Amino acid sequence: MSWKKEVEELKRRRKFADDLGGEEAVARHRARGCLTIRERIDEIADKKSFREIGKLAGKATYSADNELVSITPSPYVMGLAKIGGRPIAIGGEDYTVRGGIATGSDRRKGGRGGFVEDLAYQYRIPLINLIDGAGGSVDSIRQRGYTAFPGSGLKGFETSVELLSCVPVVCTVIDCSPERPYLGLAFRLDRAAVAALLLDLPPRPERVLDAAQEELEPMTISPSTRAMEDALLRLVRLVEAPDDVPLLAPMIERELLYRALQSEHGTVLRQFARADSRLSQIQRAVEWIRAHLEEPIAVETLAGVAAMSVSSFHRHFKAVTGLSPLAYHKQMRLQEARRRLLAEPGAVASVAFSVGYESVSQFSREYTRQFGLPPARDAARLRAG
Repeated sequence: MSWKKEVEELKRRRKFADDLGGEEAVARHRARGCLTIRERIDEIADKKSFREIGKLAGKATYSADNELVSITPSPYVMGLAKIGGRPIAIGGEDYTVRGGIATGSDRRKGGRGGFVEDLAYQYRIPLINLIDGAGGSVDSIRQRGYTAFPGSGLKGFETSVELLSCVPVVCTVIDCSPERPYLGLAFRLDRAAVAALLLDLPPRPERVLDAAQEELEPMTISPSTRAMEDALLRLVRLVEAPDDVPLLAPMIERELLYRALQSEHGTVLRQFARADSRLSQIQRAVEWIRAHLEEPIAVETLAGVAAMSVSSFHRHFKAVTGLSPLAYHKQMRLQEARRRLLAEPGAVASVAFSVGYESVSQFSREYTRQFGLPPARDAARLRAG
């Protein structure tokens, strides 16, 4: 029995996938000085380390005789790779295929809640997401009658947010310009503004947990409400009325804080504002660590800064940061050392001593475990890249 026909068919389908949006579309894309998604991944990942998954996914066209005519591949390319010898999950949209817009089953590969996030979650490895799509279609949203807001019940945002609490996630937007803008909205929480608003609100009973039940939530997600969406829309529309921003923006921001305080996770926001809350206590300890990186630190000292018992401090610190206090201290030291090495090429010993290490060999061992390369080689690679 020969599998030659089937093998040839697989080769043909892979060729459709390799062609992405077609010869002309790829040529236009490159003429603008842009790379295809596979070329971008090859630039980022270690040489020949990328292993693509789901390459044959796409929409097929058949003739009247049920013969395959062509395949429009999924615009999202994803898989496993390595950077500096360390495993990662990586994926991104290719603009040459339908402007990078994923539809239907394409979402199962990447984007909001796609398989690439499942890989990162299951293997507990960092995720790199390259965003180059043209965005969603307002007409398709009108036809469906809804969009995918967090908490809408649609698989996607909830998975993405959960992933952020498990592994490092890096996203980058490719090729932004006035002609192809990428618009986003972030609302920064200000502790003083939250505290001031709380003074104007009537007190409300809060759920009190005992020491055994108490868990901190470093990240939460909940359904948006019509009132919150209305406030966000009014805030965005101020872009078109810059003269109104000084007066109206603070009022809308205050309204958004109020809506958040009234939501199911308002207790977390209240903790953020209160000086005696667990989150605030842990934040004081984190700030103290960052200000004393070069000093040896005892957990008892940090617990005193946070005004907590040692056992309670250790438990709550790990709930917020995902690390023990001493592991966090070491990681911050190494991150600072890496930053200084970029500015001081070859100064491995002086940098090691400046962040509190007494032994250069110990520093080199811990640095290599953290970043995958010895200090000098890692800094040289970063400067070259």
